Amino acid sequence: MSETGNIEKKLSRLESRAAREKKARQEAERLLEEKSREIYELNQQLHEEARLLEATVVNAKDAVVITTANLDDGGPEIIYVNKAFARISGYEPEEVIGKTPRMLQGPDTDRGELNRLKETLSKGKSFTGELKNYTKDGDAYWLDISITPICNEEGVVTHFTAIERNITDRKEFEKELQREKENAEKEAAERKRVEMQMQEYADKLELIRFDAIEAQKKAEAANQAKSEFLANMSHELRTPMNGVIGMAEFLLDSNLDEDQRDNAQTLHGSSQNLLAILNDILDISKIEAGELEVESVPFHVGTAVRQIVQLFLPIATDKGVKLAFHKDEDVPSTVIGDLGKFQQILRNLVSNALKFTEKGSIAVSLSKGDGRFLNIAVQDTGIGIPEDKLDTIFEKFTQADSSVTREFGGTGLGLTITQQLVELLGGDISIESTLGEGSVFRFELPLDIAEDDDKAVNLYDAKQEMSGVELPTDIRVLAVDDHPINQKFVTKLMTKLGFEHVDMAENGRQALDMIAANSYDLVLMDCQMPELDGYQATTELRKSEEGTERHLPVIALTANAMVGDRNKCLKAGMDDYLSKPIKPDKLTELIKKHVGQNSIGETSTPNVVIQKADDKEPPVDMEHLNMFTDGDSEEEKELLDLFFEQAELSITELQDNYGDANCEEWKKAAHRIKGAAANLGANILSAACAEAEQNYEQDQVAKETMLADIKMRLGDVQNFFEHR
Repeated sequence: MSETGNIEKKLSRLESRAAREKKARQEAERLLEEKSREIYELNQQLHEEARLLEATVVNAKDAVVITTANLDDGGPEIIYVNKAFARISGYEPEEVIGKTPRMLQGPDTDRGELNRLKETLSKGKSFTGELKNYTKDGDAYWLDISITPICNEEGVVTHFTAIERNITDRKEFEKELQREKENAEKEAAERKRVEMQMQEYADKLELIRFDAIEAQKKAEAANQAKSEFLANMSHELRTPMNGVIGMAEFLLDSNLDEDQRDNAQTLHGSSQNLLAILNDILDISKIEAGELEVESVPFHVGTAVRQIVQLFLPIATDKGVKLAFHKDEDVPSTVIGDLGKFQQILRNLVSNALKFTEKGSIAVSLSKGDGRFLNIAVQDTGIGIPEDKLDTIFEKFTQADSSVTREFGGTGLGLTITQQLVELLGGDISIESTLGEGSVFRFELPLDIAEDDDKAVNLYDAKQEMSGVELPTDIRVLAVDDHPINQKFVTKLMTKLGFEHVDMAENGRQALDMIAANSYDLVLMDCQMPELDGYQATTELRKSEEGTERHLPVIALTANAMVGDRNKCLKAGMDDYLSKPIKPDKLTELIKKHVGQNSIGETSTPNVVIQKADDKEPPVDMEHLNMFTDGDSEEEKELLDLFFEQAELSITELQDNYGDANCEEWKKAAHRIKGAAANLGANILSAACAEAEQNYEQDQVAKETMLADIKMRLGDVQNFFEHR
């Protein structure tokens, strides 16, 4: 090949090579340009990320701290802190850069936790925990710290990054919670202790309660025994007293000369005062229960005092003690009050004076006080009372000297009863005494002056006048009593009153047999008798009368005088109650009340004449009701409760039976409520029930009308008592 050809061939190769190199260079430039662009974009991205990261770190709420990784030779140095660090610690960045984090620690920083931090980081591991640091001002604060090691490309730890969150508030809250927990635990422990103590107390109280219940049972049993004893004693003592007083009254009503009459009056007065002594004993129970009743009757006050003086005059004469009575001229002759309690007070004071006076005198004086008050004084020349004992002289079972009881006798109840009786009557009592010289008891009572036509109950002539009692003589009476003296007295009394037909029965069983075999207008029933007592006999009598028109009046003549005896008699079916000793005038009043003129001489109680009541009439005749209750509100309530309870039962029976024609159950129910309403004084209701009883054969419509009328009348009675 020619040299020219070789040159051209070389040139061609060189051109090809140059072209290839140019192309390669262009490709390299293109790649460089592309990589440069990528690097630029990456730098831009990194710059943005760095900017965002820096903004995030700088503005983070948690503190960010970057330190060197040197754990020895003075420890790591702080190379970066964010704004949150400055806000939490109080140090500006320039104050901490180049310094160790130990500057933030203090005396209460947990050294054990610091050792754990160093040990963890030295192993190249991350640390999380809680530390107490201190601000620039020295205030402690708590941090929740998370420290992460930062490694280079060779894996060598070069820095530590710490993120710190202020948890001071949380730690305070936890501390408060801990305190509350501890307090709650203490309270729980205290509550448990108290509960255990309370349980111990409860156990003790339960034992005490059992003891108290047992003691209460014993007290109730003792009280029941006491009541039964007083009731039985009252009955046993009043029975002979009934005969003594009754016979004395018969003597006073007979033809006697002056000496005989004086003896009979003394006998009568003594028996009355003996009865009053019995009442003293019973009054102890009644006073304690607050159930002692007060009477209001006209009585001659001078005679009342003279009776007491006359009673004690023989005893005073035997002792050589002068007993005198003086009454001022301006004292009214007849007053209205409680004669029995007035004499009981005076008798206790005179008896007390006579007991402690061996020589000298006792003077009873009567004078008019201010207004309607009456002043009474009992003055003696006896042994007197020490000044330091005057305040306790009226206390129960109390006497000035314990030797007094042995020397003079007595229970120490007399003055207690006296004071309580005076206060019960609205008065006042006082005492003045000088040891060795005597005493004077003064009391005043409010007493109304009686009208001119009021007859004093304690004047013998007025009291014993039985002639002129207008009662028919053909009443047939059955008297039931097991005591021979009472039988004799009742027979004499009824004969004296003019009743000729009086039969006697010794017990309730015999009385029922005689009632079945004979026709009586009235039964005088004793309560305590053998075989069948008066309550049981009356209950059986009332059962035998059910469904009939018969109702035999029964009046209790009983020696029982305790609170509640009247109610017991009425609940048994008796019509009235009279306590022994029997007062002739009161007995005649009850006979007039329960027998009446229209039924005298008839073989049985007449049929009720039904009259439509005038609606203008009050629902209840209170005058009639008061004859049962004597105006006692408690007795009235008990009677009303019983009436309304039984009335509701009868109403229910009427409702259940008005659909049956000619129904006997309807008739019996109407009869029961009719009688109960009549006894109560609910005359309008009684008349409505009587109409229902008489027309028991009517049809259902008529009975519904009668039942509606009865309900309305019963409602009127209820409203009457609710608004009275």
